[in-house]
Amino acid sequence: KLNPDANGKTIDNFLSSFIKNGKFTFPDSFKVIGKAVVEPADQYASSSPNSIGTVKDKDSVYTSMDFLFALKIGIMNGSYKDTASISANTPDTSQLNSIRGGEIYFDLLSTFPVGIEVRTKLLKASAIDSTKADNIAPPVLVLDTIRINGDNTANRSGVKSFTFVSLSGEQAAKIGQAAFTAIDVKLVTAKDNGSTPVSFREKDSITIFTAAKVLFNVDIDRLNNKK
Repeated sequence: KLNPDANGKTIDNFLSSFIKNGKFTFPDSFKVIGKAVVEPADQYASSSPNSIGTVKDKDSVYTSMDFLFALKIGIMNGSYKDTASISANTPDTSQLNSIRGGEIYFDLLSTFPVGIEVRTKLLKASAIDSTKADNIAPPVLVLDTIRINGDNTANRSGVKSFTFVSLSGEQAAKIGQAAFTAIDVKLVTAKDNGSTPVSFREKDSITIFTAAKVLFNVDIDRLNNKK
């Protein structure tokens, strides 16, 4: 039973009842129950034969309705996860005396109207299939979360963010073991703590460019001996 109220809470609850596990399951039909008054006196006061009708057992009344729902949908804890292979020119590690350290650079561009948080970790390749990431073994390296604000401008040209993470010698040495980058992009609540709705566009996108730099010492004597 649906009794609309002034603040719209009844409608909200009614529509929410059709959302299960994040999916819309709207019904394909509605059943309307009501009452009809047959032969009211004011309709049949005329003596004209055309003003008098007959109701039979199998007679019925049909109606059609059009529903337009202006929905405001909230996404809670929404995230997108993906992996990408790492292309690198792997040095001859037998020539390395020590790795001094390194840095990983992140260049982000987002046209999303909400802020995002990017979590990144480096993974080894699977021992069974080197074209796939090993999701069972512990990550080679887990990096700090990177945050970027939403683009609320009229033309939505995108918000840029650049940051880098400094690595210790031990952390930098692990980069050579990594074959894949795994990212988890999490949507942050819209402005005003989620009370102000924002509009997404079909062409909205997030671009993440990642590069790594490793600093190491090379044994020059051993290099010269190989010539």
